[in-house]
Amino acid sequence: MAKYEQIKFNRFNRFFVTVLAMALSICFTGFAVACSRPMPDHKAPAPEIQAKQAFIRADAVVDGMIIRPSGYNMKERSPIPAILKVSKTYKGPQVTYFALRIPGGGCEIGFRKTEKVRLLLKRDGDSWAAPEFLNLPEPRIDFRGDALIDYSLLFARAIDRLVGRPRSRDTAIVPYGV
Repeated sequence: MAKYEQIKFNRFNRFFVTVLAMALSICFTGFAVACSRPMPDHKAPAPEIQAKQAFIRADAVVDGMIIRPSGYNMKERSPIPAILKVSKTYKGPQVTYFALRIPGGGCEIGFRKTEKVRLLLKRDGDSWAAPEFLNLPEPRIDFRGDALIDYSLLFARAIDRLVGRPRSRDTAIVPYGV
């Protein structure tokens, strides 16, 4: 009887330690799951400089329309990529469609159906993504005295100058899913 109780006690200890370790890891990493980029402790470069750096790092720069937003197929337990129909390519492969991987960990941008966008895309193996670090300035919003400054418009206009063409009026400055 004592041996059985000892085995039962050891199982309980392993289970308890495992659950405790998982709970602690969730508590300490829960805030980092949403791709919250740390605020730099130095002065960030101007949005125009960030746009130029992002343009250089991007593998593709395109205008297009989202014809299918990303999602998740619960039955097959697989991600459904967003489909971007390309209307104009400024940099990268000349293709008609891009399949953009589902936002994982919050570091990629989500979209709405029929949303028109200008995106800087990054290739990772066979998949493409629209990461925030290429499509948004850092910091995006800043406080100067009593004023709140949103650098997104300055960043978007700098990208427009780099591609040599302004966005159409119905093209998003900041994609919906940001």
